[in-house]
Amino acid sequence: MYKLRLLVQLHFQGASSRKAADLSRVSRTTVRSYWSKIKSFPLSYEEWMALSGIELSNLLIRQSPSSQKDERYDFLFPLLSGYAKQLKKRGITIQYIYRQYALSTPNPYSDTQFRKHMNNYLNRHNGTLKLHHVYGDKMFVDYTGDKLEYVDPETGEVTLCEVFVAILPASQLIYVEAQMNQRKHSFVEGCQNAVDYFEGTPNAIVPDNLKSAVLRADRYEPDLNPTFAHFLEYYGMVALPARVARPRDKALVEGAVKIIYQRIYVDVRMSEPHSLDELNLALWEKLEELNDAPLNDGDSRRADFEANERRQLSALPQQAYEPVTIKKVLVAKNGHVSLYEDRHYYSVPHVLIGKQLEMTYTSKLVKLYHQYALVAEHVRDYRTNKYTTHPEHLSAGHRLLVERSADYYIKKAQGIGPQCVKVFTYLLEHSAHPEQGFKSCDGILSLARRHSDSEVELSCGYALTLDTINYMVVSTVLSRKLYQREETSPNVVQHKHIRGGEYYANT
Repeated sequence: MYKLRLLVQLHFQGASSRKAADLSRVSRTTVRSYWSKIKSFPLSYEEWMALSGIELSNLLIRQSPSSQKDERYDFLFPLLSGYAKQLKKRGITIQYIYRQYALSTPNPYSDTQFRKHMNNYLNRHNGTLKLHHVYGDKMFVDYTGDKLEYVDPETGEVTLCEVFVAILPASQLIYVEAQMNQRKHSFVEGCQNAVDYFEGTPNAIVPDNLKSAVLRADRYEPDLNPTFAHFLEYYGMVALPARVARPRDKALVEGAVKIIYQRIYVDVRMSEPHSLDELNLALWEKLEELNDAPLNDGDSRRADFEANERRQLSALPQQAYEPVTIKKVLVAKNGHVSLYEDRHYYSVPHVLIGKQLEMTYTSKLVKLYHQYALVAEHVRDYRTNKYTTHPEHLSAGHRLLVERSADYYIKKAQGIGPQCVKVFTYLLEHSAHPEQGFKSCDGILSLARRHSDSEVELSCGYALTLDTINYMVVSTVLSRKLYQREETSPNVVQHKHIRGGEYYANT
């Protein structure tokens, strides 16, 4: 078999029959015989070298050139590479391709023979039995095992960085970026940057079982990290985590990692970056060269992507995704929950005191859920040790305390009468502290709940004629009904020894 392959190689190199005979140690007649057989087949050098030993033997040894020539195979063979590319497209099956093939020739193979030739071609070009990757269907993601680094030029400190890799398996277009860690926000940011780079989203993402993506691995229904799940929901994608200890499930991204080691790492390290931004700029420069480089079939990853895969990706949302953090929080007795990161407190309905809620927050909004129902939404406030409170979340008693103000008490007094308004105005203006005036007004309002408004109004009018005005005075006047006494001047004591104003008027 080695000699057969050597004769094929020498034939396409244009060697003489004498040289071929010397190198292969067979006669010149035998060389000419084999070369004649090789010429009878419309196969390129690459296609000859891709044949298995059995196929090569069948073509050159077991049959004569006249008997081995198959016009149906001669017609089919040039079409196989195109059929293999069609299988990558969404909805295309071998059965569909066979119908297309059968209509193109008057003497087609049977369905079984066609499948045999098709599978043989796919196996030769893919090493193992191939998963037919569909354009726009999946994106594989992973981290490299070998880290990159940058050096602070001032301190000489070396910082190691994780390297995130994503690949579209059908076109094999690659995305790569350096990150500070593999935490959930970095992982989600990497996935987001990848779909932004591809300018579209596939149907599914295939990650490894790192904790940033999968909390609990399971072959059938893995438990996803909530932050990653929210990202997928926003873009309308699903996750199909690779099986544990099944590297073939993500063989393409593993292959992409090896390519990055060989084609990118050396040059990036030689560039000696001094920051994460410089490191990524160096990575992306080499990445463009990699994606634009031709593959074995002559087309580059970028060319295949532009020709076939771009239009199969779903459009990106108009508004950019903003990472969401999801946490479990407990409602305190004051009806608020804490966003520990900012040390700020947000209100929820008071009926949820003591309950555990799910908090989701971005850089702008804080949302709280109970049993999957949204119960509160706040604009994020970064002030430390402050409270953001919606009055409707409070109980009636607490709401009253929060809503108290001078205007509130004046409105309450207007419902009783003008004399009560004057008393409330005096109390609010002359109290040493607003809370003190509020309490005095609360006391008078409590009297109004036990007596009629007219009685409270008369008591307030009487209190206004006295030197002291407060809750106790109004309460005393009301309880003793002092407003019913017919005294001309309650501030003047009538006594026979008091001369009066008339005495001084005549002097």
